[in-house]
Amino acid sequence: MYTTALAAFLVSGLVAAASPVASLPDWLSQLFHGQGQHQAAGRHQAGHRQDGTHGWGEGRHDQNDQPQQQVTCDLVVPANPLTAQGLATPYLLVAPGGDHMMGMGGDRRGGGQADQGDGNADANVKDNADANTNANCNEANPNTAAFVQATILDPATGKVSVYDPLVTNPNRPPAVPPPVPNLPAGAVVGVWVGFNGNVLRLVGPGAAGCVQGIPGSLFGQNAFCNATAFFQAANTAMQAGRLKPPPLGTAKDGRTCPSARDFSLVDQDQSDNTTTQYLVTADGRIAQDTPAARAALGTFTVEANGSDEGLLDLALDTALGCTPWKVSDLADTTGQQQSSAWALNELQAAADQAQPVALIPAWDPFVLVDNQPNLAKLNAYRAGTDQPQVASLAQADTTAYCQNLLQVGLPRILADRPLTQVAPSPMAATANNLFTFIANRFHNTFSDMPGFLHCTRFLGVENPVQLKTDDAGVVIDATIQLNPAPSGSARD
Repeated sequence: MYTTALAAFLVSGLVAAASPVASLPDWLSQLFHGQGQHQAAGRHQAGHRQDGTHGWGEGRHDQNDQPQQQVTCDLVVPANPLTAQGLATPYLLVAPGGDHMMGMGGDRRGGGQADQGDGNADANVKDNADANTNANCNEANPNTAAFVQATILDPATGKVSVYDPLVTNPNRPPAVPPPVPNLPAGAVVGVWVGFNGNVLRLVGPGAAGCVQGIPGSLFGQNAFCNATAFFQAANTAMQAGRLKPPPLGTAKDGRTCPSARDFSLVDQDQSDNTTTQYLVTADGRIAQDTPAARAALGTFTVEANGSDEGLLDLALDTALGCTPWKVSDLADTTGQQQSSAWALNELQAAADQAQPVALIPAWDPFVLVDNQPNLAKLNAYRAGTDQPQVASLAQADTTAYCQNLLQVGLPRILADRPLTQVAPSPMAATANNLFTFIANRFHNTFSDMPGFLHCTRFLGVENPVQLKTDDAGVVIDATIQLNPAPSGSARD
């Protein structure tokens, strides 16, 4: 059960009082990527529905289950996106290949590293502009919404802050104009992009400085702008003692609180998507989520990015009695709001996660090319999340990753069952509490289904998590075998 203060935070619009919470509200369910019903895997060839709607926890990625990626939407990056004015300029979500520069200037396609040398880009644009599933790249639709998150470092003092730039559609002004943030002198700014659809491509005047994959192959849902420079500056500040992430703390189970790199948290595509959320009005206009915007709008819904980081910050931390790292949000002109961020989670994990540390493995679906591991793409994604580069795919061995899921992550999931089974489910239509939700998520991640990690095949064992569902397909119980039998009758 959530406390009164947390329950009031979790619901959208105006809340007068809190009451016991049986499940999380719809908008918060969007935060938890990769955890849908296990039955969904048999219906779709990827983790997002083929009808163009976002299948929240089916947790698999179309872009790596077909020979050629098909772009879902384009995101127009404004000029000078790392400056105060650039941060306050809304990004534009548009159908791929459309005439969408809207006076912003610069090359329509922009680029970023994934577009360089992409001979199929123009064909993709034409094919997808005509596809019904890509006809409505609407920021007010949570199934195709994009999200942007900036983290700002003052290298002189080590102080960090966050600012979530706004995303909107052409010809639709923001519901509340974004304030221009007051950046410290010499600030180092990194920008991270997330997406609730399948494949997002950055275009426009500010896109050339961003990394969204490698030539010819996009990551899919994520992109990074100046992330490597930000993490280098942050690590320098940490080494000098100017920046110190708070310790992870001790959970109710007596163990160190999990980080974004804990094997009891991660799934098949760890370290993905932002903790950004926006306010959406009834007429589809978008605003940053700040106290001033909430007061100005009065009535709104809250839209959030499907994110493993959100599962940690808003569900698992709460159940285990842990606290996420939050810093000043520069979008709040009162200076009172504190917010978490994807980059903060990665910095804290790098500083405090005990061995074994979960790092992006070679078979993570975001780093595949033509459904095969690719060293360059793996290292490009790791660079955007402050994870070490590797000289070979063997150094990102997925078999070892699977072993740690089984031998380290799963025992804690089982041990924490008394705490998580009394916590609300992030998706009531998928699982009836947080434990069954996490168990379902692990079951999918461990399976040999397309888009997951193929752990049953790599380890030669049956899936250690077997699920019980009700007539509606909701997971209501799970049986965990810490020593699974050899393969032969696995039910993946």
